[in-house]
Amino acid sequence: MLLRLFHHEDYEKKTIFLQILMVTYQRIKCKGKEGLTKGSVSPIIALSWQRMEDKMTVFSARCCVLIRGGKPVEDTIVKMHGEEICSMVKRYQRFLITTHVRADGDGIGSEVALYHALRSMGKTVCIANDSPTPQMYQFIIPPEGVYIYPDSPKDRAEVVFALDSPTLERLGMIQEIIPEDAKIINVDHHISNEYFGAVNWVAEDMCATGEIVLTLLREMDIDITPDMATALYVAIVTDTGRFTHSNTTPAALRAAAFLIERGARHEEISKNVYNTNSFPLIQLRAGAQHGRPPRREPDCRHLADKRDAGEGEDQRYRHAGICRHSRVNRGGDRWGAAP
Repeated sequence: MLLRLFHHEDYEKKTIFLQILMVTYQRIKCKGKEGLTKGSVSPIIALSWQRMEDKMTVFSARCCVLIRGGKPVEDTIVKMHGEEICSMVKRYQRFLITTHVRADGDGIGSEVALYHALRSMGKTVCIANDSPTPQMYQFIIPPEGVYIYPDSPKDRAEVVFALDSPTLERLGMIQEIIPEDAKIINVDHHISNEYFGAVNWVAEDMCATGEIVLTLLREMDIDITPDMATALYVAIVTDTGRFTHSNTTPAALRAAAFLIERGARHEEISKNVYNTNSFPLIQLRAGAQHGRPPRREPDCRHLADKRDAGEGEDQRYRHAGICRHSRVNRGGDRWGAAP
């Protein structure tokens, strides 16, 4: 019967369906929280409940929009998450930002942009990652406040931003330095996200975590500087494969245009991320694509020595006499997370 109401063309009957769902959810929520006392349920049940609660909070916002009318659904959800995170940022002083192991352009770019934003607000903030930063992203890394495990900041974080990581385990050894009482803000765009934070902004319809961070900064009325814009452009351009992947949406292109308007150094990004690579790496890609060992190395001293980007990147490597065209398009990370 409920399904018939949902698919019914009559607006009033569809509204009744949504109201029934909302009331049912609220009742389940009240009863469920009563039973979720510490030690009374298994961690798996608690996690499932947390994930359902977060998703139903978003669903309730969608229902309110459909029932009462008003702003588009996306605006309502953005405002809801933006206000919640903004409130926490105002309340606390010490922040730690991290991302998944073997960080890619989206994770690193999102970290750096948020780092600059929190610093501009007078907050004590640092970045701590499990894995070293790939050489191709070093040009956006701040000169201070960045730690690679086992190095860790001395200040005890009150709030931890976990960016572009679908699970807590994907943070690697950084889990070891997160204080037990720290509030975790989970910001991600992967459909496999496990909603492990005290606050979870998981936007599967956004092209990259960088797009979510940009949306957050705009909700917080942060003045986007060229350094922030450059870092966020790195996040978006790499996770969309230079705007060739299926996650290249109109919103992604609008975000990129906005960032260029705000001073994103796109020529510098192109040079460092896509046009400067080591010759051995080019040989390796060519050999892997054509199923044969690399040819004898010719003189190519003009190529700078750079390391691989890690995971989740779309790279093109061209060199005359080596291969006509060698392309790596891995679209997501090796853990199965979509871009």
